[in-house]
Amino acid sequence: DEEGDDDGDMSGSEGGAGEEVHQPPEKIQIDVDGIGDRLIQFPLPFGRYSNGQWTGTGKFQYLRGQGVARQPSVGVEEDEDQGACCLFAYSFVRLKEEKLGEHVQDYQLSMDLRNMLLEMRGPDGEEEYQVHVAGQKFPGSEDDDDDPDADLDNPGPESGILDIGARVSLEVVAEQEWSQIFEEVCQHVRENFVDEDTGGVDWDATCAGYRAVLPRLRSRSELTDLCSELLAELGVSHMSVSDPEPEDDGRSRGILGSHGHLGLQVTWHEIPGAGGAYRVDKFTKGDVWDMRYSGPLARAGVGITEGSYVVALNRTRVCQEVSLDQMLANSGSNEVFLTFVPPESAARFAQVQGLLQKSGGVDGFRRLSANQRKALEGQGAQDRKRRRNKKKGKDAKKDKGPEQVQAEVDKQLARILQD
Repeated sequence: DEEGDDDGDMSGSEGGAGEEVHQPPEKIQIDVDGIGDRLIQFPLPFGRYSNGQWTGTGKFQYLRGQGVARQPSVGVEEDEDQGACCLFAYSFVRLKEEKLGEHVQDYQLSMDLRNMLLEMRGPDGEEEYQVHVAGQKFPGSEDDDDDPDADLDNPGPESGILDIGARVSLEVVAEQEWSQIFEEVCQHVRENFVDEDTGGVDWDATCAGYRAVLPRLRSRSELTDLCSELLAELGVSHMSVSDPEPEDDGRSRGILGSHGHLGLQVTWHEIPGAGGAYRVDKFTKGDVWDMRYSGPLARAGVGITEGSYVVALNRTRVCQEVSLDQMLANSGSNEVFLTFVPPESAARFAQVQGLLQKSGGVDGFRRLSANQRKALEGQGAQDRKRRRNKKKGKDAKKDKGPEQVQAEVDKQLARILQD
């Protein structure tokens, strides 16, 4: 009885006020007897169909691509828009097919089947992602009743275009990524090599030996060389590792500094009286005369040296909790503003920081009223004037002749005698 009361209380709490009660779907029974005589052909034209899904409104969505067989070609690149299809929706209420949009690579419905995420490829070959209501035509398409003044070219709710670059960022730590790639190579050979004994090679011991070299890698191309040497230990052909494709600007992905990196090896240090900073232990140089293959800080005019302290990046003070790589996120191929203190100027930097802290910092100086600033400037002018007068007096004394000196001595003696 007690268990029954508990069950009753739980069911009552689930159906409380303000909570949505989900009813189980209605069961559908199919009469299979004589079903072959009751089938109706789906009235669609010939084509290449894929990704058929039901929407929340009862429409059936699908992609249809080019259905005409093409002649085989040798040495001719395929059309970049070959994989793009048109998205259709078939209404079983109206028994009619409706075209929703073009240049769709793929799509996925939301969990409630009411919205959809589309991977698009335009005529220019650029990929983009859009979000639209499932089963409805895209904004700006034919027979679309949306506002004619709506902005359909820029990301936003009117166009449905998603700005992936501004909304999604991925932090990639090179050393961790390279370690993962190396481990995946080892695991792939261990699980898929044709010979379970790997040709008599102790694969785990071999991988351990090459794994010790990982901390010494400084570029993606060096990782490729390391993995190639590892696979060569198997003594078989047709096994290789390739570098990733270059960027659009032609630069290699493997050179440090090409993807938001400064090519630095730093350690955190506390500067007495000035807080902490990243001390430059070493930085990548490369071919300093070639911007594609040189470290960013080794180029002419930068002036940073080993032992310098990096105190700010893009005018943001560094801290131990956030690494320089994290601060450089989304800044690859862009110019950054680096504030550093040479090692011989660390003491002077600490002195200046101490004076700023005592006076309320830079913000404290900015909060001074105009009268206070004027008074300070006037006081400084008076001090400079007194120093100039004092200097003139000293110079005048230096220019006195013997007669003037003797006259002053006589005056002083007369004054003493009178007293």
